[in-house]
Amino acid sequence: MSRGTIYEVDGKALRMVYTVGVMGDANDKFGTVSDTLASIDGDKKESVLNLCWLAARLAEEGELIRRDEGYDAEPIWTHSRLTRSVRPADYPQLKSAVVDAMVAGFARDITDGKDVDLGLMKLEKKKETE
Repeated sequence: MSRGTIYEVDGKALRMVYTVGVMGDANDKFGTVSDTLASIDGDKKESVLNLCWLAARLAEEGELIRRDEGYDAEPIWTHSRLTRSVRPADYPQLKSAVVDAMVAGFARDITDGKDVDLGLMKLEKKKETE
């Protein structure tokens, strides 16, 4: 998943994608992007619950994108489901996957020192085949 990160919980894929929608919701809840990252740092109850909230929101976005792409609907991960499913031993890996999804959301492909707009390339390719 080039747009995000796939993390496995109880044998089920958690497809996490960071979009402007997720960023806006996280900013409403935590403040800036830096504040969002700070809110999931550490192992206090609040940090753990914040991580599960953010992972659930990223996974919801990932599932909705899958559906938009024509895939059959799968259950949407909720905050409550994640807090019941993620073991404390898995917390560091989940945190890493959430940060990876956020990084992927900000990533741009660079070719020969020039930015490449993947969305525009996809649209142009689609126009060529029509």
